Amino acid sequence: MRSIGQNIKRLRRERDITQEGLAEFLGITAQAVSGWECDRSLPDIAQLPLLANIFGVTTDEILGVNVAAREANIDEICKKARKTDADGYSDEAIRILRKGLLDYPNSYKIMALLAGYLYMAGQFDEALALNQKVMQECTDINIRAEVTSNLCSLYDHLGQTQKAVETAMTLPELSRNDLLKYLYKGTKLVEFYRENTLDLFSDALYQAEQLAYCRGDDGKEIYTADEQLAILEKVTAVYEILLEDGDYNFFAQFVESAYRQSARLYAGKGDTENTLISLRKMAEFSQKFLRYPEDAAQTSMLFRGVKYGGWVKNSPDAVDTLIRENLDYLNEPRFDFVRDREEFAEIIKIQQAK
Repeated sequence: MRSIGQNIKRLRRERDITQEGLAEFLGITAQAVSGWECDRSLPDIAQLPLLANIFGVTTDEILGVNVAAREANIDEICKKARKTDADGYSDEAIRILRKGLLDYPNSYKIMALLAGYLYMAGQFDEALALNQKVMQECTDINIRAEVTSNLCSLYDHLGQTQKAVETAMTLPELSRNDLLKYLYKGTKLVEFYRENTLDLFSDALYQAEQLAYCRGDDGKEIYTADEQLAILEKVTAVYEILLEDGDYNFFAQFVESAYRQSARLYAGKGDTENTLISLRKMAEFSQKFLRYPEDAAQTSMLFRGVKYGGWVKNSPDAVDTLIRENLDYLNEPRFDFVRDREEFAEIIKIQQAK
């Protein structure tokens, strides 16, 4: 059970009031408020009604009496409203929530649910006002996420698309993108899908490559060398399929990494031919990464027009580091068994080129 000080702290934060602000309302010092919240002292009994009025709750809630019962009642009201709406009686569900809000005027949970039903009922002004109130006052992350989604739909319905987009941009990336795909239209939607498809596919392939090297709780790699090679082959094949124009650009570094690891694995098997093929691919893709234009736009069908990774030309150290790392890699003893081959000398030349 929370103490009085803990209840004051919770209510103050839920309403986004600072200790200084609360102290000013009450005509006391911020140190006094801090003392309550740290349970070093208690508010005077005469201050309880003022606190209740500021927070919009009963003095019982401040004292910690029946707080659990209050939340249980609110949950029951919301549950009843949802069931009523599911049964096809949306007007009655709204009535239930309106009555619940009279009983619990500062329940953001009820406000959020009521705003959603009002929107569906075409009562846009009231729905907007409730949603905005929740966003201004509520600190519960789950309720805010629900209301943000509702606000996006509402703004879009009211023709305020830019406002909807700005609201969606406040959400975490995944939730934001789920909303933006319904808000963008025409060329903007095409660009959105192309950019996000490129992001998603490249991230998925990067993670697939990292998965190949993962270890279990016992410290052992979860895939055999042959399975790792199969995964790396799949990764490079998918890049080749999706980037049919060879416009690897920024993503050449990830293909380079896959071939580097393939060379290591083939060397471990003593496979001369595939070790040399993988090392040559590694060197070639590191050069692709070095040489693509800063303003390069993708030309392959799915990603046409997308520009990604222009920062590379502004960060030459990143490219130089990759070249140095690969030259050091080629000097490792694991490749001694192919070092005297003519193909290996050609690989060194490709890797050294600037």
